[in-house]
Amino acid sequence: MVPLLGAAAVLWLPALADPAAGTSSSTRSTTTGTSSSPSIAATAAAAGMGTKRGLVGAFCNHTALFGPHARNWQYDYLPRLRDPAWTAEPACREIAAEPSFEFVPMVASLSQLAGARSQLELGKRTRHLLGMNEPSDAKNESAQLAAARWHEYEALADAASPPLLLGTPAPGGLNLARGQRWLADFFANCTGCRVDFVAVHWYECDGSTDAKARQSAASMMSFLGEVWARFAKPIWLTEFNCGDGDPANNPYANQSAANHLRFMRAALPKLEAAAHVSRYSWFQAWQRNTPSHPGHNPGCSLTNTDGSALSALGEFYSSSAPAAAAGDAAGAGAGAGAGAGGGGGGQGEGQG
Repeated sequence: MVPLLGAAAVLWLPALADPAAGTSSSTRSTTTGTSSSPSIAATAAAAGMGTKRGLVGAFCNHTALFGPHARNWQYDYLPRLRDPAWTAEPACREIAAEPSFEFVPMVASLSQLAGARSQLELGKRTRHLLGMNEPSDAKNESAQLAAARWHEYEALADAASPPLLLGTPAPGGLNLARGQRWLADFFANCTGCRVDFVAVHWYECDGSTDAKARQSAASMMSFLGEVWARFAKPIWLTEFNCGDGDPANNPYANQSAANHLRFMRAALPKLEAAAHVSRYSWFQAWQRNTPSHPGHNPGCSLTNTDGSALSALGEFYSSSAPAAAAGDAAGAGAGAGAGAGGGGGGQGEGQG
């Protein structure tokens, strides 16, 4: 470990300047913005536009299963990667040193801010910092309180060299109008704050037939188009799949692997083609059995039961070429998504 930010650490190798990965702090966007909205292309470039597909997960042995299309970046709901193999195992250090791989730290709740500086670990190409994960009033994380404490996130991001690009808190992937209201309230109360990209989740999906899966993918892109139109900042879709969360809140939770695969086949080309979507990560690399995700290998998991091999879903996520699909760049789609109520995000390998 090499010291950085006082007691914090650099994981693997020191962060290096990379003009393609972002802009200097003097040119980054803020909530106040300018008199005219930036173009999609310009703002996407500011938040790391390029290879979009990434992973939600902790363990190096899972990451190693994926091809280069899928492991461009990774996060783990913490300011650090918790798996000691990342520093102990030569093969893991090789992955971490790949020029296309970025570990993205996250400070997932306001309660983690106090210790975040001492825990922060940066990979060789770490250029971004993710904010809160699915904040809500129920968790005592109102938009107003988040705005009042956002300067602490800014200070953490600005202490790195070069400073990290900073993403918003990511509202839950169900009850999407409520999530957009939370973000709108956050921006309204955070005048002058620095925000470089908007993070969101999406889980309102029905993959029971090819037609419904295509409709769900179109609805997701419509939602992302609305987020872009409202906030005019590049989008990171940091969690999505075809129905996550508690079945009591989401009638489409815990769908089969076949349903998830139908949706994934429809969704990935659209996400690749959408210029306002900078990055996306399927939830998630490995999913343990929990009350919200019953069964030995829930359908959304990209790996098998013991995490030793990719599932059919993971094979597609890993191997599907990131080619843009014609006609989807605007992210337009029909109608609202299926499902209702509640918050996304389950209990898997990543969440702390």
